[in-house]
Amino acid sequence: MTEEKYRSVKKYSASELVSIEREMRSRGKLVMGLNENLVERAIDDLLVLAEMEVDVADIAAKLEDCRWHLFEEIHGPRGLQGDFSDLMGSGTEIDSNYSVRGVPFEGAVKCPFLDPGKIKYLIHSYIVTRTSDDETLRFTDLGLHMLKEHHFFSGVEGYTRVDPEKAIDFFKLG
Repeated sequence: MTEEKYRSVKKYSASELVSIEREMRSRGKLVMGLNENLVERAIDDLLVLAEMEVDVADIAAKLEDCRWHLFEEIHGPRGLQGDFSDLMGSGTEIDSNYSVRGVPFEGAVKCPFLDPGKIKYLIHSYIVTRTSDDETLRFTDLGLHMLKEHHFFSGVEGYTRVDPEKAIDFFKLG
């Protein structure tokens, strides 16, 4: 794995990481379990990706495609402005292998990696089902943001967690 893959952990100073971890813990189990270590969790997940030769961007792209597929079903082509809130409760077939549905709005939260007061993410959840075996994978808007922007899968106990091994198997990426 290249040095660049560790950029989300390395771009923060030790004191910033302590603050981020404190912010995550203050939210209960939304992002990370109370006994987890932010840096250890991030590095462990990145090592799984390296071992399986999959990039975090590949997983994020699959999840993003699932969310956009549901959005386009309701709003039309990408690029149109719309609110993801009206996707909740809706579902659609993505292709012959997967379907996706939105779960009703569950609150709003700021990304723990950003300065307080910046962007708030609605806790929309999406459940993707693999039709061959009815296996499901759940993700949230905040979890997708943290994957794309910070290469962080959330803690093992976190509500926003996307398990990298499960996602790799689920989407047959490895």
